[in-house]
Amino acid sequence: ALYLPTGTDKSLDGKVHFVFKKVAVVERFFDIIYSVHVESSGETQLRGRAGKHCGQKRTYRAIADQYAFIPREAISRFLLYCTECQRKQPPNQGIPAKKPKLTTDQQLTVEVQSLKPL
Repeated sequence: ALYLPTGTDKSLDGKVHFVFKKVAVVERFFDIIYSVHVESSGETQLRGRAGKHCGQKRTYRAIADQYAFIPREAISRFLLYCTECQRKQPPNQGIPAKKPKLTTDQQLTVEVQSLKPL
């Protein structure tokens, strides 16, 4: 795993040391987002912000606490196709659905991987 220094922190004894985040690579975007947004394991639940299907902002914040270089757009696209979140939405209030819902992780993986930089 690659790590990136993202700041500094002072320990109790007054020493300053770097704070690191894991670098999110495109091939792992789906797994990272899924683990925070759907599974909500103890490893990814940071400061009480992550939770099952907690929404775009909270999912992004929980991921950004741990990982560097994961675009908000990847999370937004993931949530567009999250069937559980779509069920929670109020009925279509005159706004046409932008994209059809996907039902399998493989189809969603293809969509998230389409975010690769050119």
